[in-house]
Amino acid sequence: MVKKIDFYCIMPRDNIIAGNNSNPDTEGIFSDIIRFINENKYNEEIQIRSDIGNKILKIYSQNSSILSRANAAISEVLDLSYSSAEHHPYWMLLYNASEIVKSVLEVWNSELSKDQISECYWRLEEIRSSLDRISEY
Repeated sequence: MVKKIDFYCIMPRDNIIAGNNSNPDTEGIFSDIIRFINENKYNEEIQIRSDIGNKILKIYSQNSSILSRANAAISEVLDLSYSSAEHHPYWMLLYNASEIVKSVLEVWNSELSKDQISECYWRLEEIRSSLDRISEY
């Protein structure tokens, strides 16, 4: 079983790195963090991916696999589906589709059980029903 650890760091801007950047926007903050990481020596290489347009900065260890990153991403999608439940017309589509993806990722290196396959079929029917309701609008 994979243990998930969430880490959030909120600190005054001038404590992020030594030095002063007069640009307090997202791009400036991301630049400060990336420069800080690049200026320090670590025991393992890390990967940094930024999506400034969406204000997202991702930092991975070199040992994080695409599968572990996909699991983290589907966790975010599931959070959205949980938080929007019944408040958005597409929530049921998102929820059931992401639950299918989560099930597939959990057994990526093995096989889906008969119960998991059955649950996927059930969720596909829920998706179909949701699509039928959406198409009525």
